Amino acid sequence: MYSAGYDATIANGSEVPGNPRIGQEVSAGTSYTIGKLGMVLAYDQRRGTSGASAGNLERRYATGLLWTDGAFTATAGYRFLQGTIATPSLRAHLYWIGGSYNFTPVFVVRAGVYRTDRRDSSNDAMSYALAIAYTLSKRTDLYLNASFMDNKGASTLGVVNGGSVAPGVDQTGVVAGIRHIF
Repeated sequence: MYSAGYDATIANGSEVPGNPRIGQEVSAGTSYTIGKLGMVLAYDQRRGTSGASAGNLERRYATGLLWTDGAFTATAGYRFLQGTIATPSLRAHLYWIGGSYNFTPVFVVRAGVYRTDRRDSSNDAMSYALAIAYTLSKRTDLYLNASFMDNKGASTLGVVNGGSVAPGVDQTGVVAGIRHIF
């Protein structure tokens, strides 16, 4: 994946003529499955989204394993993040383990535990997630997702990707709905 980027300080995040590196993102990934076991490797690099931060980088290296046996699937993974976009610069490990079970062809439960370990501080976090889905038809399902973020120290991670909370504050999120695919 390649994105020419954008400048977040410009209205509607438009590109900067003559400087495609502002907000540029490059990613690659691969996966392999043999029998019940699968593996994935991924790399992502993102540049700062303003003229002042265009030279700053954020890199993610990730790997994961998947094991499936009938209705049960187990997952485990690891991601290393290093970057100079945020101040101060960031170096963090993310570990996760989870699984899913299809109780019937139309009813599935998924759960996961995620641990974020900041290498330069004690501002770590644990996240617990649960998702339930019930298929009504080929294009419609009901879902319920719940998550709890347990922040330590001055960690500000929220239950929504990219969201944040006050330093050290825990957060719970629950969402339920009907999804219809057009």
